[in-house]
Amino acid sequence: MYKKLYNKRKNTLDKMASLVLAISLVISINGFNSDYSYAETITFADVAETHWAKSSIDFASENGIVNGYYDEYSNIYSFLPENNVSYEEAATMLYRAMVKAGVITNLSEEETQELVLKYDEVLAQNNIADWAKSYISALLDRNIFDENALADFVGEKNIGNPVPREIVAIWTAKSIARDYAAVYYLPYTDVIDITPEASPYIDMLYRHEIMKGSLQLDGSIAFMPKAGVKRCEFAAIANRVYENIMQGYNIEKEAMEYTDVNDLYMAENLLLIITDATGECSVSDLRDTKESIESFVINEPHFVISTFTGGQLDYSNAEETGIIPELHIDFAVAKGSGKIKSIESFNNSTGAIKTVMTVEIEGHDFRYIADDKVEQNKIRKGSTVTFLADGLNIIEIK
Repeated sequence: MYKKLYNKRKNTLDKMASLVLAISLVISINGFNSDYSYAETITFADVAETHWAKSSIDFASENGIVNGYYDEYSNIYSFLPENNVSYEEAATMLYRAMVKAGVITNLSEEETQELVLKYDEVLAQNNIADWAKSYISALLDRNIFDENALADFVGEKNIGNPVPREIVAIWTAKSIARDYAAVYYLPYTDVIDITPEASPYIDMLYRHEIMKGSLQLDGSIAFMPKAGVKRCEFAAIANRVYENIMQGYNIEKEAMEYTDVNDLYMAENLLLIITDATGECSVSDLRDTKESIESFVINEPHFVISTFTGGQLDYSNAEETGIIPELHIDFAVAKGSGKIKSIESFNNSTGAIKTVMTVEIEGHDFRYIADDKVEQNKIRKGSTVTFLADGLNIIEIK
């Protein structure tokens, strides 16, 4: 489904904010009762002052995002920061996160019972623990994962299996319902270990700064897709998403520019827009071919690849939905004209207004960032315009 592109890499992604969800850990285990919310700082006996995630753990626990464990016999709070999270625990956290963030409404007791009954047979077949059934049923109902995935949840002796980072990334990306890009940037040394199916999800979380990989001893960054996720890592993720959820939607998270194609991955189904040295545009519909863009850039050292996210992962029904990812390759400032299909404005992370303009050109819809130029020229939906664009950015319009 994806094709690796070659040449040198230089990523020029902007810093941005995004709408995301908060993650809540409330699990009971081995006699510990974790159903506590802390209005003030709690000292966890197993989290040292020098622990890399201490501030994240403190912040998360104080805000009720991630709870610890209280031992009634010793009167000690623990966090168990190095414990890996199981599939069942991750599903539980994810559901509570979605409720906490307002992504979904918490089910009533009656609704929960009906939902568990709906999936009762497959839950029993896969030895899902009673305490996790309602959460897993809710995620099954929202297509976060399907029934076949349950076979990996529980191992021998009914002990929950650790959930891999790659799976956590896919679930999280699906839950926050963000857009996937036509081009994926995966700046990890172990990128070869990331499955093609997970690549767009991991790219999306990278763009939104939710999961950024792990620093290695040699200074490199690895994603470790098959490794487990520790509770302290979940606390750090929770902080990032909690902070971002208050910042609102930012279009810049969905529009990227690159000056090279090395370490980029491209969806096969897309619209390719090439601006040649004269500034003239040509459009290629690549929805039915595996044609690479290498031939367009191999002998051209000065170019910019820019892309808007396509809005969905499966582009197979692009004809029906009209949602097709766009890949722009610009060797010069583009000249274009067309009819305005839509105009939307968003605030970026600095509070500046970004205007996104959708233009119909040659029967296809393309999106550009116009900033304040649309308002200055009193351009409205339905207008026919001519413009100059540098990548995705409109520099002149009338």
